[in-house]
Amino acid sequence: MLDVRTLIQGAKAQVSRSVNSALVLLYWRVGRRVCTELLHEGRGEYGARIVEELGQALAKDFGLGFGRQNLFRMVQFAERFPEERIVVTLSRQLSWSHFTALLPVESSLARLFYAQLCRLEGWTVRQLRDRIRATSGAPPRAAAKAGALNGIRPAAGFRDVQAPAWARKASTPQDADSMPPASADILPGPMVLDTARTNESFLSHRIARWVEDLKYEHLPRPVLREVGRFVLDSIGCAFGGWRTPDWRIVRTLVEEEGGKKVCRLLGDGSKVAPTQAAFLNALAIRALDYNDIYWKQDPCHPSDIISGPMAAAEMAGRSGKDMVLGIVVAYEVEQRLCEASFPGIRELGWHHATLTAFAAAYAAGKTLGLNAAQLQHAAGISGSANCTLGAVTAGHLTMMKNTVDPLATRAGLEAALLAQRGFVGPAHVFDGKEGLAHVMRNEWKWEVFDDLGRDWRIRRCGMKAFPTEALTHAPISCAIAICKENRLSADDIAEVRIRTLRKAADILSDPSKYEPKTRETADHSLPYCIAAGIVFGRVTPDLFEEAVIRDGRIHKLIRRIKVVAEPEFEAAFPQVQRCHVLVSTGDGRRFEKQIDYPKGDPRDPLNDEEIRAKFDALATGVPVERRLAIWKAGFRLGSFKKAGSFLKLCAADA
Repeated sequence: MLDVRTLIQGAKAQVSRSVNSALVLLYWRVGRRVCTELLHEGRGEYGARIVEELGQALAKDFGLGFGRQNLFRMVQFAERFPEERIVVTLSRQLSWSHFTALLPVESSLARLFYAQLCRLEGWTVRQLRDRIRATSGAPPRAAAKAGALNGIRPAAGFRDVQAPAWARKASTPQDADSMPPASADILPGPMVLDTARTNESFLSHRIARWVEDLKYEHLPRPVLREVGRFVLDSIGCAFGGWRTPDWRIVRTLVEEEGGKKVCRLLGDGSKVAPTQAAFLNALAIRALDYNDIYWKQDPCHPSDIISGPMAAAEMAGRSGKDMVLGIVVAYEVEQRLCEASFPGIRELGWHHATLTAFAAAYAAGKTLGLNAAQLQHAAGISGSANCTLGAVTAGHLTMMKNTVDPLATRAGLEAALLAQRGFVGPAHVFDGKEGLAHVMRNEWKWEVFDDLGRDWRIRRCGMKAFPTEALTHAPISCAIAICKENRLSADDIAEVRIRTLRKAADILSDPSKYEPKTRETADHSLPYCIAAGIVFGRVTPDLFEEAVIRDGRIHKLIRRIKVVAEPEFEAAFPQVQRCHVLVSTGDGRRFEKQIDYPKGDPRDPLNDEEIRAKFDALATGVPVERRLAIWKAGFRLGSFKKAGSFLKLCAADA
């Protein structure tokens, strides 16, 4: 039996080495051909455009692996390693990922030095990157010596080659007070050959290995403080959302289903089964559309996921530290997934809950203590079975708008529990055959995961100052400020003209948004939010009750609001969320205001006092003493030996 296993493993290893060598040489030759035939004779200044057009054409015929980003790498590869014979020799032992790790090294001799040490000492890609970061170069003599000792000498005239500016990619590691093991050693090459790849070569394992290795001691103090702030903001949102009609419907169904009652509901305080708690608590947090926001290529609300680690911690008797680790994983994975897709999956007709299903599995699995293999399976189980259509946020919106992410969070916990018991999911769910990237048919920049544990994305996440869709916030702030500063009432206004992002105009001002009939449509209607803000001088959860939505004063003003897509603003997104508001009065006066990001953005964050005021406003049904106890506990989550002790506090009348 052992002999057979050895034969199989040896054959697989040999196939992998052969395929790797063939692919590395292919990528080098493609890069060389592009350089010599398309970018010769002074045409380098047009390189970016040429490669982009070629990438689009090749991607249609050969898949996204030959898209723009990978072509840039191939060109840089050929520039950095100009001799084919050296590439052939090195590729027998070095993977494509090793070569991509070497590309940022400026000195040709230093690159050769590192390459030879990889061969001699069998470095993984992670070890190679760590050595490069630690030494920031290598002595040229040592490099030449290392090459000579192994029979590889640069050709006469061999010199440093400077890659074109458009093909260069910065690689500056970010310092951190405390650094866990770096993420991932292996980046898959452009071609998807699943039969020659092991589970460990897929992105799902790269992430899983980082998640498994992450320790509480790795979390810098600023990260721990942000966890406390976001947890408290989320619990406040749950106190405001647990009595909404959609929450009550789900609660009734859960009661009818029954189950092992071991996990508490936020606000309600009663106990239900773990997956039910993950679902209901996420829905309570999400119901008012008032929880956190992160928007890059795609939007997300990472706090939609935290109920998974909460339920996992309570059911398994885990500590507050275990719960915190799961919450951190939720933010770090979810936010990077929302950076990776070009264009974002929303542009392709899919909802970001599709991405939540992956992050939720890792988050719950971390709190449960799964190993890397189990975490990889959990992501494969949840991600492959939970893709969400964009229809839930198009046109007239329904209860599903706030429910799809909670459903994904429940699926993530369920997948983690299945994986814990031995259930197996597809490893290639992200970057393999018919995985996420393959099915979406767009470009995915998986390198956003390279800095896991070094650049903490939770510190880039925003909080909401208004219980509305994120892209309404800047226009709301402008309109209310104009009216207050100039003492304008709704009756004074002849027109409000809003110049904003194309995606904001598309999502928030289609015809259905001028006639909102439900909370879900109203809080995603830019005309309604602006009109309600001007009429009442504020935008708060009570303005989305049915009686207010029918208010004639609001609907009279809605007809005077115009939303215009501004291409210039779109080009600056997501770095800035610029909007311009022009208010014209009946007597001919004009007032205007422009801002680049709303209150709550990390560049203008809600401070602790503002979060506390929001928390208290949402938790009016909770006794003052209990609110204070929850608030203090939120900043010392790691001190709880049992996370359930903290969750017990978070009931309206416990």
